[in-house]
Amino acid sequence: GINAEYGCVFDYDLIGGDDLIGETKIDLEDRLLSRYRATCGLPQTYTTEGVNKWRDALTPKEILEQYCESLGSSPPEYSPVQPFSVIVPQLNGGKPIVVKENEFESKELSEQNAALRLLRAAGLVPEHVETRRLTAPSQPDMEQGKLQMWVDIFPKSVGDPAEVVNIAPRKPKKLELRVIIWNVVEVPLTEENFAGERMTDIYLKTHIAGLEDEGQQTDVHYRSLNGEGNFNWRKVFPFEYLIAEDKVVVQKKAHFFSLDKEESKLPPLLNISIWDNDLILADTFISSVELDLTHFELPAKTSQKAGTAAEPDKKYVNIFKKRRVNGWIPAFKSPTEMAGKIEIEIELLSKDEADEKPAGKGQDDPNQHPTLPKPNRPPTSFLWWTSPWKSFKYIIWQNFKWKILMVLGIIVFIIWLALFIYYVPPAVVQKSFGVSSS
Repeated sequence: GINAEYGCVFDYDLIGGDDLIGETKIDLEDRLLSRYRATCGLPQTYTTEGVNKWRDALTPKEILEQYCESLGSSPPEYSPVQPFSVIVPQLNGGKPIVVKENEFESKELSEQNAALRLLRAAGLVPEHVETRRLTAPSQPDMEQGKLQMWVDIFPKSVGDPAEVVNIAPRKPKKLELRVIIWNVVEVPLTEENFAGERMTDIYLKTHIAGLEDEGQQTDVHYRSLNGEGNFNWRKVFPFEYLIAEDKVVVQKKAHFFSLDKEESKLPPLLNISIWDNDLILADTFISSVELDLTHFELPAKTSQKAGTAAEPDKKYVNIFKKRRVNGWIPAFKSPTEMAGKIEIEIELLSKDEADEKPAGKGQDDPNQHPTLPKPNRPPTSFLWWTSPWKSFKYIIWQNFKWKILMVLGIIVFIIWLALFIYYVPPAVVQKSFGVSSS
C-alpha cells in the first residue's frame, strides 16, 4: 500500500522546538486507484506553451483512450474535417464534443481539446485548489485553520511528467505615485481670532492605505479668510503593486520586537484630508476624501462642477490605465456634508520612468516635471507671531483703525486741554490787571 501524506503547519520558534498548529491527512492510495482519475486534475484547455502549459505525463487523447479501455467502451472517434469533434457512445449521453472552427491553430490541438472537454464532461477530477481543515492530534474535533493546496501523482509507468509548476509568489511591480495639491476652495472657517475674524490655517495630509507611516503633508496656508488655500505642493509615494490582483503590497514589522516583516495585500486607496493647524491644541480635522485608484470619479474641470454630477452622469477612471489625471475633487466631513474642494493632479509612473524624470517633494529640488512655483498667497496669509508688523496692519489696524484713531484723538485733545489750563490763566490775569511779568 501507499502511505498517507500529511500536510502540517507549524509555529516557528527562534528558541526551542517548533509548535504544531494543525495537520491534514491525504490518502494517496485512494486517489491513485480512484475511477475518477484523481492523480492530476484536468485543466480547462490543452496548450503546449505559456504559463498554463500541459503538465500531465499523458495527453488528453491518451487519457481518453485509457479511460475508455477501463470502462470497456468503444474507442473515441474523431472527425477528419472541421468542425473537429470527438464522440464516445457511452460518454456524454452519446453526444459529440464539437470544437468551433479555427478555435485552435491546428487539427492536433483541436482534437486534444475535444478529448479534454469530453473527459471533463465525464466527471473526471478537474484541476482545482483544495481547501482542507487543519486539526491538532490533541483536539481532533476543533479546527485550527485551513490549508490551501493541491496534490499531483505521476506514476512512473506512464512516463515522466512535464515541467514543475512555478508556484513562486508573484513579484510586485515597483511604482511611484505623484500627487500635486494645487489649491483648495470652500473650506469651512473653523476658528475665530481675537479680532472676531472667521479664519482657518489650512494644510492637507495624504497617504496610501497601509502606508500611513509614509504619509506626507503640505505646508500651512495661514489665515485663510475665505476658505481658499494655495499650495503648489508635490507629494511622492513609491510603493509596490500586484497588477494581477490589484493590490498594494505592504511589508512591515507587526511590532518593535518582530524579527521579520509581515506582508499584507491591501486595496490601492489614496486618502487626502484637510486640516486646520493649531499652535497649541491638537490640529482640527475638517474633511477628507478616499480614492480607490482602480475606480474613482474623474476630477471635474472646474471647482463649481466638483461633486455635482448625478450618478448616471459620473465618469470613472483607473489610474493604472489612465496614468495621469487632474482637476477638482470634493472632500467630505460626513457622507452627506461637503467641506472643501481640492484641485489635484495624480500621476503614476514605473520605477524606470520615475528615475528618468526625478521630482522632489513640495517645491524641493529637483523641482521639475512639472516645475512648481511658490504659491501666490494673499498678504493676509502669515503666522501672526512671526510677523508683528503684518499682525498690526492686517489684524489690529484693519479691524480697529477707527477706534484707534478715536483714542488717539482723545489723547491729543486731553494733552492740549492740560496745556491750555496750565498756560492760559496766568496770561489772562496779566492782561486784565496790567501786571507785568518782569
